[in-house]
Formats: sequence, C-alpha cells, structure tokens
Amino acid sequence: MRVLIWLKAENKDLVLNDGDWWTHPELSLLPISPLATEWIPPVEGTTKFNVNGSFIEHQAGCGGVLRNFKGDVSAIFSRPVDSFGANYAELVAI
Repeated sequence: MRVLIWLKAENKDLVLNDGDWWTHPELSLLPISPLATEWIPPVEGTTKFNVNGSFIEHQAGCGGVLRNFKGDVSAIFSRPVDSFGANYAELVAI
C-alpha cells in the first residue's frame, strides 16, 4: 500500500491500473512516465544509497534503496513521516 501511495504521489503523470496492482504490480504500470529516470550504478566495489521524500495534501513519506555496483538490492525501506513538506521527508529519509 505504501509503495502504491508513494508512486501516485511522486509521479502525478503515471497511469496505474489500481485493480491489477494487488495481483500483478509490474503489469499495473501502464505507459512509462516521461518522468522516469535511469539509475546510474556507483563505482565498482562500492554501494549507492538512493533516497527520496514526497509530500502531497498534508501527507508525506520517504523511502530508499541500497544497491551495489551490479544493481543488486541490499536494503529497501519506506515509511510515512510527519507532514512538514517534501524537504523534511527527504531529510528524514537520509
């Protein structure tokens, strides 16, 4: 549920089929949003920690993912935060 809410808050132009989200999340993403960005791996032998915070209509959340230079995920998190704005949500994520 948190990922769905985060996706909707972070990507306002993203079109999701909510009905398919619960059974096939990867298929519920309809056209790829033009806001999508490419992940750039860190230097070989290191890891990279990407974080983000989002705020919309008195709701805020943050999340992050830790990946090695091959793109393998080591850790991932998401959580709601106090609604003080997107900058605060990103600070909490860090």
